[in-house]
Amino acid sequence: MYCSEILPSRIGGETYDNCCNADRFYFSKEASIAPLDYNRWLAIPPANLVHVAIGAVYAYSMWTPSLSTVLGVVGPAKLDWSQSDLIPTFSVAATTFGVTCHMLGGWVDRVGPRLSGLAGSVCWGTGLILTGMGAELHSLPLLYGGYGILGGAGWGLMYLLA
Repeated sequence: MYCSEILPSRIGGETYDNCCNADRFYFSKEASIAPLDYNRWLAIPPANLVHVAIGAVYAYSMWTPSLSTVLGVVGPAKLDWSQSDLIPTFSVAATTFGVTCHMLGGWVDRVGPRLSGLAGSVCWGTGLILTGMGAELHSLPLLYGGYGILGGAGWGLMYLLA
């Protein structure tokens, strides 16, 4: 039973919850609805941090020169990846971003910003870890799967929060 079922208050024809959200699941959509007396300016720093995190996806072009010389430190070795091997990784991430936004937009509306933000953060973080493992193990499919698929899905889920 929610607080609003016990102690509702009516303002302007709408029912608002005027007690704490302690009996709600932290990641539920209902728990993210602020009470009337909440200072909404407090929501701006976390929103900006989310956008700074997903803005890091555009830094991929800085990684490609280093990734093309993983085995040869000073210059590319014979088995190093070429730029043409690495550039499509961002395209895969951007495509996954679009597909995620299209396919999961309704889900984000249903579950709310906290749960979808958690899912996006886990996807983005796991994608970056797999990207690092792909670079260390010199595995191009791991790079595409980590940054392209999981990173792109995390990018899409966190972008939908706003």
